[in-house]
Amino acid sequence: MSFSSVRQISVIIFLGVLVASSARQATADERMRREVIELDALLVHALANSPLVASIDASFGDRLGAAIETGQLRNPQLEVGAEYAAAYTGERPDERYSLSLSQPLRASDFGSRAAVKQLLEKAATQQQQYELLELSQNIRLQYVKLWALMERSSFVREMRTLAARKATLAARGQNKGFLGTSEVKLLQGAAARLKLLELGLSAEISQTEAALTKLSGFTFSNYRVRRPELFPLPTVEEALRKSRENKLGARQRIDLLERVADKQMILARKDSFPEFTPSVFYEHEDNSDFVGVGVSFELPFFSRNQGEILRSERKSRELKIRKDYLRGSGFESEVEAVLRTAKLRIKQARTYEKEVFPLFRQALGAAERQFESGQTSVLQLWQAFLSLSDANEEQLALWVNAYGARSELSLMLGEE
Repeated sequence: MSFSSVRQISVIIFLGVLVASSARQATADERMRREVIELDALLVHALANSPLVASIDASFGDRLGAAIETGQLRNPQLEVGAEYAAAYTGERPDERYSLSLSQPLRASDFGSRAAVKQLLEKAATQQQQYELLELSQNIRLQYVKLWALMERSSFVREMRTLAARKATLAARGQNKGFLGTSEVKLLQGAAARLKLLELGLSAEISQTEAALTKLSGFTFSNYRVRRPELFPLPTVEEALRKSRENKLGARQRIDLLERVADKQMILARKDSFPEFTPSVFYEHEDNSDFVGVGVSFELPFFSRNQGEILRSERKSRELKIRKDYLRGSGFESEVEAVLRTAKLRIKQARTYEKEVFPLFRQALGAAERQFESGQTSVLQLWQAFLSLSDANEEQLALWVNAYGARSELSLMLGEE
């Protein structure tokens, strides 16, 4: 077989690869024709349908139930007794019966438990809202990741079309003797690599859609996404003010938790005193009625609620230390650093998108024109192509990082 025949077979193989990938192209084009699901609509759907929202609500129910139980008195006890003479001599004695009502009481039942109950209810509501905020931010990040993957897949399709066009030109040049087998092989490798890359991206898209469905309860089979708007960044002064005033901000949350811990510590100490049970009773015997009152006490020989006191004291100490940090300059420096990180990440992504990426696209365009006029080689065209592909991947990664930094700031400030 002649060298010319080998080169012709190589061109045929390459074109076969392009035909085989046309099915993938059709699938990708169908994806782009899907209806767009906006992020806000997805978040609304998640609040009504997400299984994780149901889990958050169940946890809220547990905490609210614990608050209710903390504030409740123990149930009163009713004792009823009746006696009759089963055997006797002489005159039958009267029957005897008695009735007593008692109420177990603790020192903490006088005011302390009601106060703790109210604080626990507030803490449960606050925790529920913060968990919903965390869920919404997680959905936001997964949504952005899905957008980046779809954008990357679209770019790969664009580059595959370019490779097909250049392959045709290379085949023509080979037939005329201008190009050798190596140039055609290089473009064949580009097409094959792009096909495999798109397969991998399709797998990542499906994986991310599955993760988003788990988070939101939404099915993405007929939908695509678009890049959401970024929340405007606050100034340093605004960020510090939000961290102090937002009810889901770090300071407000720690303040409430500290108050709960302090009240629980007081509760634990009061419950170290023995429980007592006042009672009233009535008894009838020998045609006589007796009414009385009484009280019983636990004897605190062994249990003085030491375990609960220790736990509540350590928890209160931990929260005081965390509060001191949040009230000090350290937390302000942390807020400023996170805010600065978000600003730099966003600026980096925007600058790359507006100034850097267009240069790589222009470089590829120039390389295309030079290749078509015979002024550059396939290798130089290939290098320009690789540079643009790397720039596209880096640009999308920068946007994902920017949204991640903004989300971290939102959680710190308790804002949505």
